[in-house]
Amino acid sequence: MLDVTFADPADAARAARRAADAMARLEQDETNRVCEAMATAAWSAAPELAQLAVDETGYGRYEDKLLKDRYCSWGIWERIRDEPSVGVVYKSEHDWHYAEPVGVVMAICPVTNPTSTPIFKGISAAKGRNATIIAPHPRAIRSAARVAEVLSAAAVEAGGPEQLVTCVAPVTLEATQALMRHPEVNMILATGGTPMVRAAYAAGKPAYGVGPGNVPVYIDPSVVDPALAVERMLLSKLMDYGTSCSVEQSLVVHRDVEPAYRRALIANGVHFVTGEDRRKLEETCASQDGAVRPEAVGQSAKRLAEMAGIDAPADLRLFAVELDRVARDEPFSQEILTSVVGYYVVPDAETSQDICDQILAHGGRGHTAIIWAYEHDPVVKRFASLPVGRVLVNLPGTWGAAGLLSEMDPSFMIGTGVWSGSIISENVTFRNMIQRKRLVDAVRTPEEFLDPIRGSHQAATSWIA
Repeated sequence: MLDVTFADPADAARAARRAADAMARLEQDETNRVCEAMATAAWSAAPELAQLAVDETGYGRYEDKLLKDRYCSWGIWERIRDEPSVGVVYKSEHDWHYAEPVGVVMAICPVTNPTSTPIFKGISAAKGRNATIIAPHPRAIRSAARVAEVLSAAAVEAGGPEQLVTCVAPVTLEATQALMRHPEVNMILATGGTPMVRAAYAAGKPAYGVGPGNVPVYIDPSVVDPALAVERMLLSKLMDYGTSCSVEQSLVVHRDVEPAYRRALIANGVHFVTGEDRRKLEETCASQDGAVRPEAVGQSAKRLAEMAGIDAPADLRLFAVELDRVARDEPFSQEILTSVVGYYVVPDAETSQDICDQILAHGGRGHTAIIWAYEHDPVVKRFASLPVGRVLVNLPGTWGAAGLLSEMDPSFMIGTGVWSGSIISENVTFRNMIQRKRLVDAVRTPEEFLDPIRGSHQAATSWIA
């Protein structure tokens, strides 16, 4: 198999174009065979890839990266395998939709999910008969390059083209920008920091970008089981030490249920940090200007305690910081992808919506909000007015937004809509990586269309109706 890692972005783009042209000639069964081989190979390589991701970046937890890699490989493939992506993908009596590939997809991938995201993007792009060029974070080059090797080798074994998934390394800002603007690149999938996403939009190419997810969680008095809400929240928040963009960042708890909820938190290893320890934790997680410190991202609570010099209880799993405002000089009211959660107590549902809206405005608009309540309570519908693309009801954030436990499209790229400047508010899937060519015939004659217009107002109104 040819090399799949390129130092020159132009070489990567030319190789990807050859692979995309070959993929465009495949039929549906051939395409599915290639994708299934890629998914199988990524599943098998997941232990190696997960360990490499942790070792290279220093972020997250091996067992959870293993789960993410397997979900983004075989888990997602099982959900999309039977969907059409070649030839006729929809037809009615007068309208046929033909799928055409996009071509070459540039996949900008984050340091927090350096293997799962390129696995997802590579397989999804191939489902649409496209080639992928991975543009990794500078701290995750080895992880991305290994993903490209695994996916490309599997594609060749299944009859696909060589260099179907490639990687650019070493990564520089100049190389990434050159690749974005290269004429052979047809689409950009940007997952990463806001500056990189904005650069993708400015490249003059069709681009799907995602925004940050400062996810608020409201706990209403109608919640059936506060202890279950805590258990499910921790299932999400502790996964990979909080490195997913849809993870719970702030808990907004109604005062009527707050004592029971707090007891359940403490019983499950959540430590409320106060006084001098809070100051130490804040200095560990955020710089003086309020920006998140990279070294604090994706760390266990015990590791954060060590870094901060805090004497932590033996059962520590998560830090909680009590807050009463959302502000730029309150670091824990922003997205901090680590083992810390903000904690607000509110007197009523109306105040909770106001606080949640403020949290979203502080770097999370368009992404996700969560409510724990009796599902038929009117507060659930009121909560849906928040400016987000998805409101999860009695669901853990990471697992619900990505489609593991919900009917959301299975994805590791969460659209955030015009609220954050994105073109899409839904989860990005392979369907966003195909073009639809429509073959249509007449549903009415010219006379049926023109005669009412030429006739009386009454007749025209009747026709329009």
